Amino acid sequence: MKDNALRIILFIYILSGTLAAMDSLIAAPLGIPFTDMHGNPAGPQISTVWAKMSAHDLEGRMLEAAGQMDAGTILERAAASLSLGVDMTVELFKLMAGLYAFDILTIFGVPHEITAIITSAYVILVARALIGYMPAIAAAVQALVSVGRAVGSVAGPAAGVTARLLHLR
Repeated sequence: MKDNALRIILFIYILSGTLAAMDSLIAAPLGIPFTDMHGNPAGPQISTVWAKMSAHDLEGRMLEAAGQMDAGTILERAAASLSLGVDMTVELFKLMAGLYAFDILTIFGVPHEITAIITSAYVILVARALIGYMPAIAAAVQALVSVGRAVGSVAGPAAGVTARLLHLR
């Protein structure tokens, strides 16, 4: 069962990465935004966040060059930076979790409620697969620890100190 889950997860990651690459490499340079059937922004927003980062950085450099770094209140600039940081974090999480693949459903007009149900099932599938892989991960870590101990005892005092520093002994 966990092999089927791995296949599904890998397919979703590939689809998600392809969609993100299409957004960054094809759609953004041509000025084509990903939108749903009603014209609302949908799909990966990597290019939008990148444009916000560039504008934020450019604005800071211009203020610094003009000697007006105190333009606007500190609270306004902090809020803008925090908003940008949250947007970057959300997009990075979506990219790492493979959730961009479900933005395709939004682009094709599937209601957000149905997309949320499908995404929830996917997250449960990922969690179940990770729990299934835990014994194999633990065995691999144990093998690495054993190799580290063997290297530490055979290679001499320097390797032994390194192994102790890495808590392998």
